[in-house]
Amino acid sequence: DAECGEIVAIKQVSLTRAVAALRRNPNVDNPWSEHKVVSRLMTLPPHTNVVHFRGEFLNAQGTWCVVMEFCAGGDLWDLLERAPKNRLPEIDARHLFRQCVRGVQFLHSHGIAHQLNHQ
Repeated sequence: DAECGEIVAIKQVSLTRAVAALRRNPNVDNPWSEHKVVSRLMTLPPHTNVVHFRGEFLNAQGTWCVVMEFCAGGDLWDLLERAPKNRLPEIDARHLFRQCVRGVQFLHSHGIAHQLNHQ
């Protein structure tokens, strides 16, 4: 972030590709629905177990860009891939599970729920 000198992550979604993907399969992630959720997330107070969303914009190429907190350690998938045999020790898994539950509780308390529509 040039304004405050922090490193951020930027998720990029090609809206042209998204339209094509939705035509082929209406069950894929819909960036227009996701936009509504991101807009709502940006209004919430920070929570230690939820990635902070800082902003969004549409660039000249028609790509939707979501600016969010950079997580230096990667995501949960990255952590599992680095673990021996892709498994975490039970004590670590328990700690991470608690963090996930706290994040989901926070989101639910603010009227945000994650729904998987995949079959």
